[in-house]
Amino acid sequence: MVSNLTAVVIGCGRMGAGPSSRLQGQVPEGWLPYSHTESLLAASGVDLVGLCDSRKDAIDGLEAVYPQCQFFSDYKEAIDQLKPDIITVATRTPSKFEILDYAMKHAVRGIYVEKPLANSLEQVVYLTGLARSTGTELYYGVNRRFHETYVKARDLLSEGCIGQLRTIVVEHGLSQIFWSHPHSTDLVTFLSGCSEVSSIQASCSEDSVVMAESSGLKVDSDPVLESAYILMDSGVRAYIVASAGLSVRLGGDLGSMVVLADGAMIQVNKSKPGASTNYFPDMQIVELTPKKSATVNAFESLVSQVNGSLKPPGITLKEMEAGSRMLFGCVWSHLQGGLRVDPNAIPTDLIITGRTGELYA
Repeated sequence: MVSNLTAVVIGCGRMGAGPSSRLQGQVPEGWLPYSHTESLLAASGVDLVGLCDSRKDAIDGLEAVYPQCQFFSDYKEAIDQLKPDIITVATRTPSKFEILDYAMKHAVRGIYVEKPLANSLEQVVYLTGLARSTGTELYYGVNRRFHETYVKARDLLSEGCIGQLRTIVVEHGLSQIFWSHPHSTDLVTFLSGCSEVSSIQASCSEDSVVMAESSGLKVDSDPVLESAYILMDSGVRAYIVASAGLSVRLGGDLGSMVVLADGAMIQVNKSKPGASTNYFPDMQIVELTPKKSATVNAFESLVSQVNGSLKPPGITLKEMEAGSRMLFGCVWSHLQGGLRVDPNAIPTDLIITGRTGELYA
């Protein structure tokens, strides 16, 4: 009998250990449980054995909820003493880099880290390179790719349901680059099936881009993205727009598809059989009842990957790099006056702190 892997959660705030009950009735099916602790308890093949947070107030009260866990205030002690197979990281971004670096150098086999991955492309490239060299399975908290409705949409695209995919329009609202749009850029790679970016053009709200006085390449804020146009090497054109509603629109040469309201359902529009027309009047609604939450699916995928029973991984390092490059490219394009930029020409030392007031994404 194969024993379960062991896991430690580092960062016990809202995403790490917050109760999912706060979202009951507010989100579509397939999102709860949401927090790392609850999702690990619901996932197969893994045991939650430790919780870690440098803030005492984040740990207070959790001992009674998770009596099976050991508690730590130092992530190095948690990793060194428990030697977990997997860690999940739900800290603010500035502290993620050193945690991931230490974990990958100290035999942690699998890591799930909340978005965004890092504060610069230089850090992103270093971390993905380290994952390659150490053989660490690195997953990233962009969980729509693990939600069954979005997976179904991708499968329909692969089956040619709307013909050749031409456009992706992501409607995630007038929101911040690091706070919301890692999800947007990952949907572009996930649904297009392409992780090679040709060009990026974007505009941010001017007053949301705060340049640090100490450095010309340090954005000391989390810029609000107004719009972005991303051309993939495959020819797919992606648009991130300010429309609210958390829907994603997919346009093909034979029809269109909309993943509505954060995965609540899929709407497919096609032309009538045998019709020669540019109109797509035939509508079909596809509704699923997800069996597990997206986060549980992500954790189970990571467990399978660590055990060597899943190929390819639920998210590749190349996809993580591409999604991150789009984020930094949006800000770099804005700083260049909204010009179209080459993703490979983005300064790797461009830093985005993700700061809003005294808080960080």
